[in-house]
Amino acid sequence: MEDKPNYYSVIPAIVRYDNELKPNEKLLYGEITSLTNKNNECWATNSYFARLYNVNSATISRWISHLKEKGYVVVEFIYKNETKEIEKRVIKIIGVPINQPMNTYMLNNQEVLIEKSKGYIQKNQEGIDKKVKENNTSINNTSINIKEINKERFETFWKQYPKKVNKFKSEEWFRKNKPNEILFNYIIKKLEMFKKSKEWKKENGKYIPHPTTWLNQKRWEDELNDSHEETEEERIKRLEKEVSEEHNDSF
Repeated sequence: MEDKPNYYSVIPAIVRYDNELKPNEKLLYGEITSLTNKNNECWATNSYFARLYNVNSATISRWISHLKEKGYVVVEFIYKNETKEIEKRVIKIIGVPINQPMNTYMLNNQEVLIEKSKGYIQKNQEGIDKKVKENNTSINNTSINIKEINKERFETFWKQYPKKVNKFKSEEWFRKNKPNEILFNYIIKKLEMFKKSKEWKKENGKYIPHPTTWLNQKRWEDELNDSHEETEEERIKRLEKEVSEEHNDSF
């Protein structure tokens, strides 16, 4: 049974004015907010959204992936008991309150109400000053959550990097560059490969660069001189990931 949308959808300013998002991705974000329950969770499938927007499921999957990369949503999977088979997917909105009976945001110093079912923006001239603070707080909360994501990504990187030198400058790189999920996962993947390389293992890690050097010079784009043979454990993980990605498209 599909989720039923609420009367209102919410597209906060941070999403509306993100030039890296396609218009349909912004609309999809609003649709997700209208389908969320009290826990800010949306259970609708890609097939549901595909029928709604008259596109295929693969297109919806790309839109959701982009929203996820930008840090606006989190995607989790519910597996069947004691199996690796995906039963349901849940999309969670990050940092934007959407369960109030009426949601408002500021646009050009006016309070606006985003109303999904009628397809227009209703301007409300009353109580503007009263709402300014809470609207700005809602948007700031989203920014705070994005900062927390960057903080978590840095901590993951720092934990795995073998040479612990100049932590502050390394964290500063993450704050400044804000790597999205795809880039971050690629950095971590290449870091694991470099850690297993002969160059980094030579003379007890003598030739491992400082983390700031590795980040600032984008050393993750370098080619490894020595090949790494895939272990059985790595092969299993790779196959599991491929199976999981195939399931993602169906949801």
